[in-house]
Amino acid sequence: TTVGVVGVAPAARVLSVRVTLENGDPLRRERQPGRSDALARGIRYAADHGADVISMSLGGGSGAWEGSAAEEEAVQYAIGRGAVLVASSGNDGDTTNRRNFPAAYPGVIAVGAVDRRLKVAAFSNRQDYVSVVAPGTAIVSADGTDSYVVGDGTSSAAAMVAGVAALIKAVHPDLSPYHVRSAIERGACRRPRGGYSRSYGHGVVDALRALREAERLAGSAAAPLVPPPDRSWREPAAQPFSRVAVVLALLLLPAVMSARVIVRHRRRRRSTA
Repeated sequence: TTVGVVGVAPAARVLSVRVTLENGDPLRRERQPGRSDALARGIRYAADHGADVISMSLGGGSGAWEGSAAEEEAVQYAIGRGAVLVASSGNDGDTTNRRNFPAAYPGVIAVGAVDRRLKVAAFSNRQDYVSVVAPGTAIVSADGTDSYVVGDGTSSAAAMVAGVAALIKAVHPDLSPYHVRSAIERGACRRPRGGYSRSYGHGVVDALRALREAERLAGSAAAPLVPPPDRSWREPAAQPFSRVAVVLALLLLPAVMSARVIVRHRRRRRSTA
């Protein structure tokens, strides 16, 4: 077969919005004054161009530990337009374990990483903003046009959850971002004792269970119309038709590979520095 790598939501249309440079790009040393709002502008651009899911596998750079008003306003703007926002929780859980943005903004589905035994990876951030966890170690993904890479990181985990969110939006295009998040959290398996933990969130994402929860929420008259008051959510504007555009992330995860795998083990998470 020549399929290569197949994604979680292979029929999704992907709108790629570049908001940061590759870690090895020499232009990263040429800091551009006044351009620190790239992520905020990228989120707004994606929302204005019909993105149903905005996936942000990035962080760890200047301002990523404090956040910014422009980014938080952009997040709420996108949610208000019906977009589901997903972000990697961070890769310094075994060192500084700092709060990381955009993952920590209210309304964003922050994703941690687990290994093949479904145990939380040492590098995965442990914070109260973690929503769910997903596989994030030894993940094979496309790298350029002619190779693959094996990497660790919460970026890969976030990409999987973004794919699950895309599946939900494809079936239930009118489901609000709040209810999509609720479906993903309620559908999680291997839930921690007490139902939630800072390292494990609500549990390991499960696509089938999340879809079943979304079906229940979409058809339940008892489903809450507004989110809890402690979350900065907004209900979306009406969408004319279903547009599953997954933005700013790598959704391609291993399914079938026909090309030679080039193994370069690394943490796959962009820095905004």
